[in-house]
Amino acid sequence: MSELRSDDPSPSRDALDRALSLLGKRLGPSKLLTAADSCAAYARDESEAEGRVPDAVVVAESGADVLAALVVAGGTGVPLTPRGAGT
Repeated sequence: MSELRSDDPSPSRDALDRALSLLGKRLGPSKLLTAADSCAAYARDESEAEGRVPDAVVVAESGADVLAALVVAGGTGVPLTPRGAGT
């Protein structure tokens, strides 16, 4: 759900915990990755840009999943970085 640039302020731990709780309720555990080893594959794409392991990854399967992630991110103040095919 969130890959922050190094110059972006990080959300508070409370905000992040709230976002993860809401995403888990709305999407279910199969669409929300939070383990560092699961999220590591999403730290970089094929570009030269430096990445970081995201705090969570939403595996969206529909427009409704994307909308749920956007609503939660906006409501909690936790930034969200969209990712396509990784290229």
